[in-house]
This record gives sequence, C-alpha cells and structure tokens, in this order.
Amino acid sequence: MTLAPYDAPYDAVVFDLDGTLVDTETLYRQAFMEAAASLGFVMAADRYAGLVGIASRERAPLLLAAFGAGFPLEAFFTAYRARRAMLLGAGVPVREGAASLLRRLAVPKAVATSASRPTASAHLRRTGLAGHFMHVVTRDDVTRGKPAPDVFLLAARRLGVAPARCIAVEDSPPGAAAARAAGMRVVLVGAEGCRDLLAVAGLLLPGTHGNVHSLTAM
Repeated sequence: MTLAPYDAPYDAVVFDLDGTLVDTETLYRQAFMEAAASLGFVMAADRYAGLVGIASRERAPLLLAAFGAGFPLEAFFTAYRARRAMLLGAGVPVREGAASLLRRLAVPKAVATSASRPTASAHLRRTGLAGHFMHVVTRDDVTRGKPAPDVFLLAARRLGVAPARCIAVEDSPPGAAAARAAGMRVVLVGAEGCRDLLAVAGLLLPGTHGNVHSLTAM
C-alpha cells in the first residue's frame, strides 16, 4: 500500500493522539494559561509552543526554567488538570478526516501519545476511535517521553512491524523528532509553518518527511 504524500510501501501507521486525531490542543492551551494566571504567572505564547507534544513530567523542568525555581509545580498541575477536565466536559472534538482515514487504512494501526493511559483511553472511547487501533502506547508505558523515540519504538514492537516500515502521523516538532529518531517516516499534520519550524530544527530530511494541512489530504 501507499499513503500520500508517499510513493513508498508501508506495513503499519502509528498516530499521535492530541492535536493529530483529536482537536484538544486549543483546550489544553486555554487550561494551561488559565492555571498559570490563577497562580500569578503569565507565559508568552512562543514559549508555550515549545511545550506542545511534551508530557507533563518532561514539562516540569521547562516550567521551572521559564518561571524560576519557586514556581509551584504541584499547585499548577492540579489547577491545570481541573481546568482541562472542565473544558473537556463538553466533549472531545475529533480532527476533520480522522474517522474516514482510519476506516480507509487497511493496515495495523497504533497510537503513540504523550498523554497518560487514563486520558488516552477516555479520549479514544468518547470519540469512538478506540476500535481502530491494535495497540495504544502512552507515556505511562515508557521511561522517556517525546522527543525521545520510546513510545514509537514500543508501538512498532507491539505491532510486530519494523520502524522503517511504519509511517508516523504527528502534529508537533517534538513528536516528529521522536518518530524520526525511532526510524519511522513522518507525516506532519498542520500548516506550512510547521514544515518551516521542522526545517529550522534540522528535522526535515528530503524524501523522509511530508507535510499535509489536514487528515483529509492523506
């Protein structure tokens, strides 16, 4: 089989979850900013962008670097989770084209996400997407989160497919870096600005990465 924008064969597809299959990143950003503000802190939008796709445990040192050693991490994460749960109470929005793409792909599929297992399971169950995946690998299953390759390597191992025969679908630079480090080809879903960001970071190699505006283009 082939998958746009590739003409190369593949045996499995590994999807990121937040921002890729479910449109939760806007809600997460709102929850993050409101939680920080409730504690008297404000984070610039460009600095927050560097946290997208990274699990909370990897975010902790980045938050301390941004706000100082006195930043109340425990209180912040408690407030963040409470606001996130409130915003998600109305439902988990699915990215356009996600359901139809998953139905069309007649190969084994897995999720490799920075979310916790309870969060990932809840998102997949509430959106009706859970049945499309043979395996769901979360941050709880590995020692290192993205941009380390661990979640993608474990997903490939559980699928029984060599990473080089997998296509990873991601929406963030840390996620794309993790998939590339695992040896997978990467499709980045997002605006062309994402391609520019990857190029600057040295992650975009000719013939190994593609960029699409939405899942409907795949």
